[in-house]
Amino acid sequence: MKLFLVALSLMVGSAFAAEVKVLDVKHDFRNAEVKSYFYIKAGSDVVFVSSQVEEAIVYGDQMSKTDYYRNRVPGLSFDVDSRLITYTKDGVETVCALVVPRGASIFRHNRIYNKDCKFKSRVTHDRATVWLVTK
Repeated sequence: MKLFLVALSLMVGSAFAAEVKVLDVKHDFRNAEVKSYFYIKAGSDVVFVSSQVEEAIVYGDQMSKTDYYRNRVPGLSFDVDSRLITYTKDGVETVCALVVPRGASIFRHNRIYNKDCKFKSRVTHDRATVWLVTK
């Protein structure tokens, strides 16, 4: 019975989750790693998903390179007044992150704390793919 309840809760929980593909790129080297995060354009309400694809050759001559990508995701928005990054799909709004200003004067910057969204990535031998996943 417990196993049935666990399976049912996983199915119900996944029914409300949304996934949107943010990045799908071809990379050159055999080994790669992907890191993604939210980026807010300074002084505006525009939010992007920034991704770094770090590639390396670990045999012979050590080589590495990093490619940077910045993508707009439909439904992803930033409200300046509430300082929230939200994702809206099919009328359901999910709070993805809270933006907190830090520092003073020329050292002022935003710190972004993820809430109900995360990034899922998959790297194969020639492709890097990133999804934005909501709860």
